[in-house]
Amino acid sequence: MKRTFVFCCIGVLLLFPGCKKYNSETNTSVQGVWELRLVSGSFQINYPTGNGRTLTFNGNNYEIRENGLITHSGQFEIIPDNTAANSTCLNIPADQYTNRIVYDNNLNAAKVFFELSGNKLTTVSGCFAIDAGSLSEYARIN
Repeated sequence: MKRTFVFCCIGVLLLFPGCKKYNSETNTSVQGVWELRLVSGSFQINYPTGNGRTLTFNGNNYEIRENGLITHSGQFEIIPDNTAANSTCLNIPADQYTNRIVYDNNLNAAKVFFELSGNKLTTVSGCFAIDAGSLSEYARIN
């Protein structure tokens, strides 16, 4: 009887090695503070670490800062949108840039699509074919 109980306990331990909760916010959430590193369109600008150009997402609120001063703030929403290729005039695979950020409930503004990769946030907006497109890369700093 003791032996059966011990084997059952060992079996349970092997089946459930831990109860660590998976934190989906680690690499899949825009929440946090992002610092601008690159802007590319008709020309490219690289920004150094500590440049003061940040984008902060906290709950459903956002802040855009330049040199520590808030230049824009309000509310945002992330919505699914599979029109990145058409909107940006780029050849984007169907499984990329499938979500966009809507700022201040303005569905008529230029669409801002995004991708997350580790601690990098990349946004694309505008039609690149007519010199109106922009790609921005941000690094998570908090």
